[in-house]
Amino acid sequence: ETGAGADCDFDYKSGQLSERALQEIYYTRDELEALFGRFKDVEIEHMEWTRQNGTFNVAYWSLTATK
Repeated sequence: ETGAGADCDFDYKSGQLSERALQEIYYTRDELEALFGRFKDVEIEHMEWTRQNGTFNVAYWSLTATK
């Protein structure tokens, strides 16, 4: 979806990943299932919430798998 970089209010501290180490990539559930199709015990969860009094939507996939 559009909006890459919309949620960039991070405060990087020494020892954390730098801003250059982060990359925003958007996947659908079908794409994640295809990418991890050869893994075992694949669990895909979708998380979604709002910020800024409901004016900003945040959504993430959480994926765990066994190689």
